[in-house]
Amino acid sequence: MVGAIEAVFDGAVLRPETTLALEPNARVRLTIQDREVEPTHLYHYTTAKGFKGIVESQEAWATHILYLNDWRELWNGRDKLAEAIRKKIEDGSIDRDTQEISKMILERLVKSEPICGNVSVCSFSSKEDDLSQWRAYCPNGGYSIGFPYKGLEAIRRGSRCGQSPPHDCNRDRLRLEECRYVGGCDDHLGHLLKVVKNISANHDRDTTANASDLVVSRFAAIYKNREFACEKEWRLICLNPQREWKFRTRGASLVPYQALCLHDAELWGGARIFVSPCSRESGRLRVESVKTFLESALKARGLPTTCTRYIEESKIPFRSGVSEVGL
Repeated sequence: MVGAIEAVFDGAVLRPETTLALEPNARVRLTIQDREVEPTHLYHYTTAKGFKGIVESQEAWATHILYLNDWRELWNGRDKLAEAIRKKIEDGSIDRDTQEISKMILERLVKSEPICGNVSVCSFSSKEDDLSQWRAYCPNGGYSIGFPYKGLEAIRRGSRCGQSPPHDCNRDRLRLEECRYVGGCDDHLGHLLKVVKNISANHDRDTTANASDLVVSRFAAIYKNREFACEKEWRLICLNPQREWKFRTRGASLVPYQALCLHDAELWGGARIFVSPCSRESGRLRVESVKTFLESALKARGLPTTCTRYIEESKIPFRSGVSEVGL
């Protein structure tokens, strides 16, 4: 039996929330991972320029995964999956057909280049006011935009993408996933092997191999180096988009991205905005300017302005590089 379950620790005993198909006194291997309550909002940290662009364009940018700030993106997940597959092959706990599929996937995982396909990522955090992210993503000041979790899930499902969505809304191509920083991947591996096995039943080896790359990318994209754990990251992962890539500049580089449509009444109606750390006087002026901007911009785009009631100053007493407005 391989799978993921949720359990509650009562101070003495771990109590599973589902029935387990195990014999009495059976020995199993456990990987403990904290499971937080599903967040009400997920926050995207951005500069003032980025915030203005998101509101006016009603788009968020999903950057190609190999251009993110962790240069080992995908390698972390690839290494975890490869290690788990090797163990399955060596201990003989899988049937012959699954073993052949496992060997094929492992062969592709250990290539000199990481499997990445066409994977792009838009990053969020469950932390609304986090100093490390203010410093990393808006060192000269900015905003964290909190979108309702359920609204982002609706975009993922493709039910609220606007009339002309700039991305493919197929639910198999857009995923909302919580990143993992520690622990194994047995639960993901079991699902991965099941999906690829089903594909192989109806397609030749080359087609199955190419399809497996996409499935592997989905799982590999959520494993990050543990040094980033404090960010509590969630990701909208865009797999194998059918539209052309757009490009933005970053230093001397051209960075590919996909534009994700955010034009949705529920999404903005339930949004919350946090202003980056600054002096109290400057913070008050920034809150008022954001409120005026959102009332005008959202109304012009036929969207509710209720989020203007939920604009807050950061509670962190840190003076960033932002110029002190009006001082």
